[in-house]
Amino acid sequence: MIWSTELQKQPKNNFKLADEQKEIEEFISKCNTDYVVYNPICPSPKSEEQERIMTKKFDQFIYLDNNATTPLLPTVKEKINAVADMVGNGSSDHEAGIKVRAYVEQARINVAQKLKVDPKQLLFTSSGSESNNMVIKGFVLKNIKTLRNSRILTTEYEHKSVLNSINYIAKKFGCIVDYLSLDKNGAVDVDKVLTMVKNYTKETNPIAMVSVIGANNETGVINPVRKIISIFKNLDERIFTHSDMCQLLGKAHLYPLDYLDAATFTAHKFGGPIGVSALYLKDFDKIDPLIHGGNQEFQMRAGTYNAPLIFGMSAAVLEISTNNMSKMILLRDEFIKNLKNNFDCKINCEGALRLSNTISVTFNTSILAEKMVQKLSKAGIFISTSSACNSREKKPSYVLKAIGLSDEEAYRTLRISLNINSTQKELNILLTELKQIIGA
Repeated sequence: MIWSTELQKQPKNNFKLADEQKEIEEFISKCNTDYVVYNPICPSPKSEEQERIMTKKFDQFIYLDNNATTPLLPTVKEKINAVADMVGNGSSDHEAGIKVRAYVEQARINVAQKLKVDPKQLLFTSSGSESNNMVIKGFVLKNIKTLRNSRILTTEYEHKSVLNSINYIAKKFGCIVDYLSLDKNGAVDVDKVLTMVKNYTKETNPIAMVSVIGANNETGVINPVRKIISIFKNLDERIFTHSDMCQLLGKAHLYPLDYLDAATFTAHKFGGPIGVSALYLKDFDKIDPLIHGGNQEFQMRAGTYNAPLIFGMSAAVLEISTNNMSKMILLRDEFIKNLKNNFDCKINCEGALRLSNTISVTFNTSILAEKMVQKLSKAGIFISTSSACNSREKKPSYVLKAIGLSDEEAYRTLRISLNINSTQKELNILLTELKQIIGA
């Protein structure tokens, strides 16, 4: 509920509900906006567009923005529906509650087996962003007395939930942030990491934490996380290590996680539901909880279990296969070939190890990528210019800037990301539409 400053000063029992509603309406009317819900950073559709957008039907629906989120797999939807009407709180002692808890624990086992970790090292949260915040801030809260002037190392193209969490704690608690250099292909440069660590000592330049993204969601570049982490563990085994691996699962080979202290995964990046994430945590004693309350999740993350979503994540995990990844690689590489043959363009980070489903392409054209996305959207084809968490920002992608693109190049870059049900026919239609927009 929105309150004006004047309204907040009044005791609530001094006016009736009708008066309250009038004050709210007056407050909203003063906002310089045509939007139903005013949020200047990520506005909702304009008032006159709301119903049209909600009821719009597309002649075709080709979804190629799967690094933002993937469609819910039909098999996953079936399994969610099968448990959605369960009655009971998973923390209750009666059999209705115990049944819910049984589904949660079976889901934990399923996900843990895919990740090759002990189920007792796996926590469920609401999102990858929550998991990243929990790890980074939780580690700082646990070690707050010893962290001042310690260093936190990361990359410039992490997900915003990592970068903003690190920047927050750096300002709040006096930590120093250093960024790992990238090579010409957009991956962390291992040789430069080796050179960097020579300048650190446990006494004068202590490193508290290293957080390196497993794969970037805009370029698809996969980082050599194991090599990077081993360098820092050899320097000082007490360094806390974390990787945001939300884009890796289902799109690339995943090594056993025992070299890391923590890793983040989220269901909606591989055909599961939005609203559930898995956090691998080798040692719970290394961090403090952010959400206190009940005893759920080993007393590390309080909150009533969302059994349908948790079970939905485990159902999606069971659908992951190397065959699906191989299929996406074939489609990806064939489409890259067609892009090169038909347009004056550059495939970003093409020489790097990349996700099986991701293409980042910069066109040499006067047409902005944002305009291409809008025209394709009207045709029922959905791709993106950048990460979904940055798409509303009217400035070049910080990820593309980090890999060396100019502002002009960043504004002419598209991201195309496939899912396991993407087809050659869909990509051929996209190619045809791009020809009409850009010109061959």
